Amino acid sequence: MRTPVALILALSLAGCDDDGSSGGGEPDAESAPDAAAADAAPTADATPADAATPDAALPDAAPAECAPGAVEPCGGEAIGRCRPGARTCDAAGRWSPCEGAVGPAEETCDGTDEDCDGVTDDVAPRVATTVVAAASHPGELVGLAADGDELAVAWSDTVDEGGRVLRFARLAAAGPVIGEPVEIDRGAPWSPTIRWTGRAWAVAWSDTERGVLFALRAPDGVPLVVVRPVGLPGPAEAPSLASTGDGFGLLWHDSAGRDWFRALDADGTPSSPEPFQLQFETASVVAALTWTGQRFIGAFSEGVPGMAHIVVRAPPTDGLPMDASDRNHNAEYPALATREGRTSLAWFDEDRVADRRQILLADLDFEGRPSGGPWVVAEGATWGDLAWGAAGRAVAFNDGNERVGFVRVTDEGTPDGEPVTLAAADVRSYVRLVATETGFAAAWFQGPEGQPTLNVARVATGCP
Repeated sequence: MRTPVALILALSLAGCDDDGSSGGGEPDAESAPDAAAADAAPTADATPADAATPDAALPDAAPAECAPGAVEPCGGEAIGRCRPGARTCDAAGRWSPCEGAVGPAEETCDGTDEDCDGVTDDVAPRVATTVVAAASHPGELVGLAADGDELAVAWSDTVDEGGRVLRFARLAAAGPVIGEPVEIDRGAPWSPTIRWTGRAWAVAWSDTERGVLFALRAPDGVPLVVVRPVGLPGPAEAPSLASTGDGFGLLWHDSAGRDWFRALDADGTPSSPEPFQLQFETASVVAALTWTGQRFIGAFSEGVPGMAHIVVRAPPTDGLPMDASDRNHNAEYPALATREGRTSLAWFDEDRVADRRQILLADLDFEGRPSGGPWVVAEGATWGDLAWGAAGRAVAFNDGNERVGFVRVTDEGTPDGEPVTLAAADVRSYVRLVATETGFAAAWFQGPEGQPTLNVARVATGCP
């Protein structure tokens, strides 16, 4: 059978490359490298498989913060001297820096609220300290009272010939001591307390042999009542005196662990034949007394030192004491202050579980029942005294490092700013605090053992 010519021609062309060479068999030595290079080299417009596109190489654009042209206030509120500024949104949707804002500044007495806390001229307390006298071995408690801005102070100390002496001094409103300190009593006086009655300085103190004693001094310090026994014979401790204006209430603790109350007339004469004994579950250690305008209220540290709690009573009635502190804590050293019928109570509180020592403050109602608080007013303190006057409430306190601090207290019972250091080292007594016409005054002994001085610090609050 004959093959058609057209079919033979098609088969011949299929077996040849473009250059006419045979497509079968091995390539020659010169053509093989060129073919490999041609396969490996990309063309000019080719894209590697792992190369990113131009859009993928740029980060996503951040979202706009604001609408271009928008304006909003910035930099705080309009309180006192403070004023808000403004910031503007630019074309890229970004806020400009705040411009035109007025921020807080240090408060001065210029009639404006410079620190922008909502209170005008609430400057930091100003402290001026006066050294009243040197001592050798003073007692742990100092008596301090105020008539306006004039002060009176009483303290006990040893004398070279043996025994102890009770001394009294006055400080002028401008600060210096008036004359030389005078002697009130000799023997074994301890723990004096002073009150201004509106007409005279009343001083009460304990004696290890004669009980509780009383003296009255005229405004200029001249004796009106020299020394009058007002308690029971025998050792007594830590009397607390409160003035009604026309008489006094007196609390004290005796060596047998009993607590007593006695009312006194204006000249210190006892108004009852016998003092009134207060009954407690366990002995009261330290007491404080105040006159509310209607009744006496006493606060007591009931128990033994280290395991006590604060109770409140209204002597001379013998009603049940009212707890003012947590019985799971050790609570001691109560202090009371009354102004315009309102009474506050402060005390040392020790939470041994949390290893925390502090001064707590609570409000009392007209019958002495706790009505607000307690609030923490001083951390790390071991003793505190409370005063309430025209400048408000304040607490002065000792800490565990032989220092004395001072802090004002707001109407809500919280500290008004940071504590102010009155004495930075070597404090040798408990601090006493009173309210004055223009602020507060505190007294304490400070200095080397055997050579301390009696210091009185005036703490001015507000503007002159």
